[in-house]
Amino acid sequence: MKTIKKIENRKKIDVALKFIIPILLLFFVFIYFFNKSENNISDKSIFFSLIAIFFYFYYFIFVIYKEARQNVVDERTGCLLKAEFEKQIPKYENLLFFTILNLNELKIRYGFEKIDFLISKIVEKFDALNDEIIIGRITTNDFMILSNLNQKILQHESKKIFLEIKRNRIDDIDFNIEYSIIKANSDFSSLYLDAQNKLQNSIDTKTENLYATSIMQAIKDNKYIFKIQELKGNEKIYYLNYKLEYDYPSKINQSQIENIIIKNNLEFLYYKNLFETLINTYDFKNRLIIKINPDFIRNMSFLFFMKNFIENNEIIKNKIIFEFYENTIYYNISRFDEIIKEFKKLGISFSLNRIGSSSSFEYLKKFDIEFGVFDIELTKSLNNEKIVSIYKQLLQLCKLINIKTVIRFVDNQKTKDKISEFNFDFFQGDMYYKEEILERKENK
Repeated sequence: MKTIKKIENRKKIDVALKFIIPILLLFFVFIYFFNKSENNISDKSIFFSLIAIFFYFYYFIFVIYKEARQNVVDERTGCLLKAEFEKQIPKYENLLFFTILNLNELKIRYGFEKIDFLISKIVEKFDALNDEIIIGRITTNDFMILSNLNQKILQHESKKIFLEIKRNRIDDIDFNIEYSIIKANSDFSSLYLDAQNKLQNSIDTKTENLYATSIMQAIKDNKYIFKIQELKGNEKIYYLNYKLEYDYPSKINQSQIENIIIKNNLEFLYYKNLFETLINTYDFKNRLIIKINPDFIRNMSFLFFMKNFIENNEIIKNKIIFEFYENTIYYNISRFDEIIKEFKKLGISFSLNRIGSSSSFEYLKKFDIEFGVFDIELTKSLNNEKIVSIYKQLLQLCKLINIKTVIRFVDNQKTKDKISEFNFDFFQGDMYYKEEILERKENK
């Protein structure tokens, strides 16, 4: 705060000098004219003096207006405003950026003045840390702190302050604050962007860790929800839709869940518990298509588990179809093919999703695939003659190489009518069979 006060006082001195210097100049001009005219002031001298006075007052009003618009300190919080804060950046080595995520909500609940007063208390906590730091209010929610403290010390002390705010609150009000620390540089725009990016990465990591903890517990507790939907075709086959019922309040999609599972080396436990739960839920009288991440398929521990699992549960032999898809071709496609063949020895078949994608052509060439799935891109593009023509050719290609074809997401009568002109082997969607929730056998 001392440094900010110095900046504010310096600004006031600058303004005062802007007022005083012209007056002094006018004073010396009047003395000059008075002495030169030997106490006889001419009309010309009076005229020039009036013009000088006029310009001074014009200048005086202009300075007041300009300075009134260029306050350097936010009076309610004691922070430097953005324009002045930018000027101070080159003098400092480190920058702490923090944002109050729930500030708008707090202002609606408690009012602008009270919340700004509470923010000033946060500012005071940092003022007590070091007299030389500068705190700037960049936007309504975003604040920056400049410091020459060692970065580790700044990290340690700021963590203590924010933990204290989180634990003890400020006047019994919760402030949701996230922060990041970076090296300062003279370019404010890049500095602001770097600080925000680091902050977002930190938030994402914290959120992911919370997700990971919740997902791990759900896996351990076997909290799987299963739904099945029958396919219309010449064989009774079901498609399995499954998800984890985890405790974290916000939801993420299946792909994000799988990425967290892989990143935390949970894939073996995930599928081990899934199949052990599934065997107590589905009767396996008919074949079941199970969508699976190709990274899981390539996990050798999972292959060994499936070998032992099928040996111990003969009922599921030749009843499992793994469906997979990936955007890019796996770099070691020959090794992937070997793994596919090992699964096939166990009686597991494969279904390739999103026929027509760039990777699908290579996999159709290399792998022994039983089913080819045409996905939502086709059902959403049935009015596009070009796309329909391409997919009809892909359908014929699959039949030429003995791939059984499946169309998914036939969920309304209009789509069903248009898709009838395609010669698919299997159809899936609410227009044929509704999805059913599976309950565990012991609960039936």
